[in-house]
Amino acid sequence: DIKPAVVEDAHVEPLPEMLAGAASPVYRIGAAGVFDEPLTVQLPIAPDQDPDDLDIYYYSEDPDQAGWYRGERVIGWLVPDSVRIVEEDGERYLEFRVNHSGVAQLGRDISPRLGAMGVSATGGAGQWLGLFALLLIALLVAARVHVGPARLRR
Repeated sequence: DIKPAVVEDAHVEPLPEMLAGAASPVYRIGAAGVFDEPLTVQLPIAPDQDPDDLDIYYYSEDPDQAGWYRGERVIGWLVPDSVRIVEEDGERYLEFRVNHSGVAQLGRDISPRLGAMGVSATGGAGQWLGLFALLLIALLVAARVHVGPARLRR
């Protein structure tokens, strides 16, 4: 199995905190282009990191779409179902397969939790609607308590 060159890239801005907590340096993977066959990448996991909390993020350098995206949402980059945790020589790695070069970083979820519902900057419409409905109900209850019950005048 051929492994592409993976080097740290200090020229790319790391993950913004609003999206995820940076859990690794930014890495440039392989020579630019599409690979003849998917290549395996291993990014080191810090000893204090829980691998189950990590996601792979991809940085698009296309001027029209520049920014960080979850790796599984980048069509054609990450090979489906290829992500796994491996241990070699006492070190843990997040291993995955890619179809073309790119810039990647490991990130950990920083979504605030409201009960069992996670809400993040990338949350779906249903999550946001639920959050706004919850806020509206809280405001209505607070207004009712502040004003008190309605009274009839005689």
